[in-house]
Formats: sequence, C-alpha cells, structure tokens
Amino acid sequence: MNKKNMQARKNSSHETVMRLDKKFSKDLNEVQASLLSSLPDLLQKSAKISEKHFAQIKRTVHDLFKRLTSERNLRYANYLNSDAFVFAYAYYYLPWNCYKLTKLFLHLNISELVAKKNKRGAYEHNDVVDDELIFVDFGSGPLTLPIALWIAEPKLRAKKITWYCFDLSNKILDLGEKIFHEFENQNKRNAGNWTIHKIQSPFGEKSTEHFFSEHKRADFYFSCNMFNEFLNQNAENFSEETYRAVQGIRSYLSEDSYALIIEPGNPQGGKIIENMRAHFLEKNFSVLSPCVHCKTCPLTDVHFVSHSDKSKNTFTFARGKWCHFIFSAREQLESLKILSENVKLPKEKIALSYILTSRKETIFSKREASTFRAVIISELIKLRNGDVGRYACSENGFLLLRNAIPNFLKGLNFGDTITLNKKLLKDFVQDKKTGARIIYLER
Repeated sequence: MNKKNMQARKNSSHETVMRLDKKFSKDLNEVQASLLSSLPDLLQKSAKISEKHFAQIKRTVHDLFKRLTSERNLRYANYLNSDAFVFAYAYYYLPWNCYKLTKLFLHLNISELVAKKNKRGAYEHNDVVDDELIFVDFGSGPLTLPIALWIAEPKLRAKKITWYCFDLSNKILDLGEKIFHEFENQNKRNAGNWTIHKIQSPFGEKSTEHFFSEHKRADFYFSCNMFNEFLNQNAENFSEETYRAVQGIRSYLSEDSYALIIEPGNPQGGKIIENMRAHFLEKNFSVLSPCVHCKTCPLTDVHFVSHSDKSKNTFTFARGKWCHFIFSAREQLESLKILSENVKLPKEKIALSYILTSRKETIFSKREASTFRAVIISELIKLRNGDVGRYACSENGFLLLRNAIPNFLKGLNFGDTITLNKKLLKDFVQDKKTGARIIYLER
C-alpha cells in the first residue's frame, strides 16, 4: 500500500459514521407468497388448456427465450402474435416478472405515494379514498405489472383505480385480463375496485396521444421492459429518442403525478434509464428512487455531465458500469423453483434497472450538514490485502467503500441506502480501474 493510501486510512480512523437508512430487498409475507404461487394454476384455468398443451408450452419456452435474448432487433413485431408464444410467455415469464416487480413494489411503497398525492389534493387521508385514480401501463403484456401491484400493495386494492393497459398484442392483453379477474375473484373482498381497459396501441403514436387528449390524464405512468424493445442505444440519435420518450410520458401525466420506468438490468437497460433520468430532470421532474440526489449521475454518459461537475476534480464518474439492481433468487418460492426446473432455465439472480419520478414531490429529506447519502450498487467485492468493498453512488460521485473487516460491509446489500460522514471525503484517493473514489471505512 502506498503512502497516500496509508495516510487516507489513518485520517479516516475513528471518524467513520455509517448508518443504514433503508433496505432495498424486503421479504414476501405469507399472503404475497401464496398469491404468487397461485399464478401457474390461474393461467391454466384462464387459458383452459390441457396438460398435453402445457407440455408443448414448456418446450416452447426455450424457443421464446432464445428469441428474447438473441433476436432483440426482430422479435417485437411478431413474438407475441402466436398462441404458442403467448401461452409460453405467460407460463414462464409472468410468474418470474411478477415476483421481481412485487419485490420492487415492496421497496417503493406506491400506496404511500398515492396517499401523499391525495393529501396534496386536499382529500381526507384515510384507508379508503373516494376519488378515482388513473393508472396507465405501456407494454402491459399479460397485465404483469397490475397483478404484481395487487399482490404487493393490499392498501391499493380498496381504491378505485382505472387502468389503461397498452400493448401491441390483443392476445396477450386478453389472456392477462382473464388471469387478473381469476386472481381478483379469489380475493373477493376488494374485487371490482380496479377497472381494466385494454388498448391495442404502441407508445408514442398519434392514436395514443389522441387518446390522452380526450381522456383524463394519468396519476401514475408505468412501463416495464418496453423501451429496450425499440430504443437502439447504438443509434446516433439515441439521446433524442429517449428525450422524445420522456416528452411522451410527460404528455400522458397530470400535473401531480408519478412515472415508474423499469428496464432489464443489463447495460442497454441501464443506459436507457440513465438517459431518461437526465431528460426527466430537464423537464423539472424529481427523481424519487433509486437516486438519493437530483444532481449529475456518476454512472451517466459524459454527454450529460454538467459543467459544474466537470470542473470538480473530486467528483468521480464510473468506468464500464451501469445503473442496475439485483434481487437474489435464492429465496425464490418453491413454485418458481419447480417452474425453472421444468423448463431447465434456472435463476440465481434477478436484475433490473428502474427510475421513479414525480412532477411535484421530492423525498430528499433534510440531513445533518456533516453527512451525505449513498446507494449500494454492487455485491461484496474481494480486494487486495484481505479487504472487502462495495461500490456506491452518491452526490459526491462514484464510490468504492473499502474495509478490512468483512462483517462491516456484509450486512449491506444491493440497493441499500446509507448515510456517511463527510469527513470520509477529506482525502482523495481514486481507483484507477473503475474511476471510483475510495472511501476507507476503518475499525
């Protein structure tokens, strides 16, 4: 270890303040686990297909998997227009995506955002709000997102919500509606509160814009795994395309509203989210999650780096990293484990990139002037000299939290939000490979 690093460690001793503010991954309760486990049976009941047909669907899943992963530029126009692929998609991807989204919704607490919106609208705050909410879901598929939100947020089941679910395939929308109603009928206490309208129309088309010009604008915009279907990150006009996408989302929303965009946790999905974040901020949206600040993203393209941040030699940007988060699949439900074994597509990790924004609200609460917040964006890393570390994102740049005591960082997980003492920024030591600023967390 060189003298500069040793001095940085010495200066950080006895100065460390690190506090866990919010866990990213929360466990499912028994009811949520049971509801998710019921999806395969509900599919068979909704689709009314035989065991023989199910055997064919299982084999079709592998063909669909290959198309989804290796024919990205060709698949969207036709891959959900055949009955075989529609049923195969709902059989395998619906349960797994519902699991992923349910885990995310447990973190985001959408019902709390809705309650805050109602307060701002001068409505009385109680468990049941009489006003009707408008939710839109683009690329809805088999209504994966509404189903996952129903599972994760029991408080929302009592609210009157009108859903406008958009997709290019009527077949997948029809199947999703059947599954949702079967699902809803098993939980009759709140059945009928959510109204589903299916619309066969793509995002950004004039017909879609005309629809929102004649209807009440949305309180919440959702889309999951949609923009990666048609935004080309290698195109010269990629920034312009993401700008137009954000402009379109804004045109669908009411003045007091939210938008949640979820994309795959791969480099392409991360780049889409990073670009959209910059454009949302240009449109005066606030970023509520996963970020802990609305300044320049340390993981972003240089194109979006503000001049003020470029001038700060101590503001660090990541090299070869992208914004994404991971849920462990080790705690997966037995039904999902069996499902993966049946089609021989095991899962150990579930990755996603996402951004939650608001046109009115900001959740960055006041904190002590001596601290700053950061989000853990990696699993535990083994470093030289027996140290361990985790990467983190903050308003002070891209960080590498480093410690000689493994248990100190083992207690954290991907996506957790922490508070750190600004005294840890006193010395500037940078990791040459990743560009991260090294923060030494000592005993």
